[in-house]
Amino acid sequence: MKHKIKDGIEKSSIPFGIKIKPLYNKISKEMGLICPEYNSIKFQISRNLNKTTIQSKLFREYNDDIFVDGTFFIAPKFSYKVFITRTYAKELNSFYTTSYAILKRKEQETYKMLFEKLKKNANTCNNNIRIEPKNLHCDFERAISKAAKTIFPNTNIKYFIWHYKKSLEIKKNKLCYNEVKNNNNIFIYYKAISNLPIINPEYIFDIYVIIKIKSIKNNYCQFLKFLEYFYKTYLIDYDMKIWNYYNNIEHITNNASESLNNYLNNLFPTKSSFYELIDKLNELEHLSYYDYQRKIRGIWKIKKRAINKANEISVLIECFKSIEAKLIDAKCDRNKIINLWFDCLTDLNNII
Repeated sequence: MKHKIKDGIEKSSIPFGIKIKPLYNKISKEMGLICPEYNSIKFQISRNLNKTTIQSKLFREYNDDIFVDGTFFIAPKFSYKVFITRTYAKELNSFYTTSYAILKRKEQETYKMLFEKLKKNANTCNNNIRIEPKNLHCDFERAISKAAKTIFPNTNIKYFIWHYKKSLEIKKNKLCYNEVKNNNNIFIYYKAISNLPIINPEYIFDIYVIIKIKSIKNNYCQFLKFLEYFYKTYLIDYDMKIWNYYNNIEHITNNASESLNNYLNNLFPTKSSFYELIDKLNELEHLSYYDYQRKIRGIWKIKKRAINKANEISVLIECFKSIEAKLIDAKCDRNKIINLWFDCLTDLNNII
């Protein structure tokens, strides 16, 4: 492994004045400090700033919502992917990266070591007062969520809705593409299933049952196979609370991760060397710190958050919450509330 890193450095375009051997020694040292087990985690970019790191500071101060994701495109040739954690500073209306790590494989133990390092750094910079994220957003990779719950047992795991929708779309295309395309009723049912993460979870199973009964009655054979997949995967295998964002509409997308991933992918149209990646990530770290310092000091104006789909969805959900409360106060039949949220799913089709 050391030879691979050294070869990667030697083949890189080294800026004038930088010597290969000191650079190699520096990288090896950083790798060892982050994780002695070279087969698991290759390195994590960090820099001391006033005896702490900007990443640890951000993780310590803004940990209501932590976003984790990986990108394969910029990972050096010897590795599997670059794993990134980010946080959202609400008062600054900005996302900031709290760690980068190059991974050789995706295993629960690997992610566990990463989260342990994040926790240790944050606690060390906070006089050993324990810090846990309120919510940790990730994709449907169980190794990540299990590792996170091991290190942060009180953290709520939230799976990205985008991955939920993408998974349903792939399965729909495989099982019932023509039925959904050619039958408007089935299309409405499919869209309703794809938007279930946004509504009150108390009525999700009831709505699923209604859709299934209607599909059986109308003999929607292929779509019933899709419903069976949804039932086994998202109502049985996964805890519904993990993929439901009814009380967390603000972060229904994974734009925090996807936007950075896309930016990084554009920086490296081809596989980068180990050195090139370190050099660019260090540069991004400086820019991020520069942005944070000027916003926190009031030197730069904080951009107002633009009205987006999340805002529209939030307004709609609040409206239906209000109606639901009135129906409950009036002691209405539960079926009326179920139908109310079914109507909400239909209205969501006009937004999403």
